[in-house]
Amino acid sequence: MHQIEYECVIDRSQTAIPDPAPPAVNTEGCTLREMDERHGLPRGSAFRAFKRMLGTLRENVDFTVLPARSAGSEIERLRGAGRIYRSSVNVVVLAESGVERVRAELGREPIALDRLRRSD
Repeated sequence: MHQIEYECVIDRSQTAIPDPAPPAVNTEGCTLREMDERHGLPRGSAFRAFKRMLGTLRENVDFTVLPARSAGSEIERLRGAGRIYRSSVNVVVLAESGVERVRAELGREPIALDRLRRSD
């Protein structure tokens, strides 16, 4: 018996795979600006704490990212409501679990510890 080999060539330009629908945008929760303001911290404090914890937080559980490319109208609503900084491009909204974990991380910063105690 002869074995026949086939070469498979896929022309991806002819294959139309639609982009998946974006997930529902959740703007409920706490923005990083709101965390800064709630605790009387300098701008960017909550963002830096969030970045340090990023490996332990779960997207769409502890936080949601609103990409400017696909959530522009929601971002503009947040900006209009004063919930994000004017220069924010992509926005992070923390769920309750994320708020607690970022708040705990903020409590590790010496500058933030006294202010967090006073906000309780």
